[in-house]
Amino acid sequence: MSLTLLEGLAERNRDGVLLLSRILLAAIFVQSGFGKLMGFEGFAASLAAKGLPLPLLWAVAAVAAEFGGSLLILFGLGTRLIAPLMVVFVAFAAVLGHPFWAADPDHYQAQYTNFMKNIAIISGYLALFVAGPGAISLDGWLRRRG
Repeated sequence: MSLTLLEGLAERNRDGVLLLSRILLAAIFVQSGFGKLMGFEGFAASLAAKGLPLPLLWAVAAVAAEFGGSLLILFGLGTRLIAPLMVVFVAFAAVLGHPFWAADPDHYQAQYTNFMKNIAIISGYLALFVAGPGAISLDGWLRRRG
């Protein structure tokens, strides 16, 4: 298959692939963010146990990013504003949630794998920031109306 053929295939399916990318990026964080929202006190307590100052403030910010930001990404609203914020959120989550460098030998590999998974997710948000949400999005709809 030639590069030209693949480029044409990519361009013809751009908006559908960007929609699928937004769905897949949002899938993990909408669910986990909703869980943190429903168990907010426990989540804030877990942040306090990690030594974070002002754990309630950090918990609000995390839930807003994880749940709210993921919903915005899912629907493609404010995508180029939200995607970099999600990069920051996921970077913090990787460092705070998966400190493989401090893990005991029995947990090192799991923590490392989850840390690297977050790095891969960051790459998806960076690509979405550059590409935009595509036409099948609220941003696209607003652009067409405007």
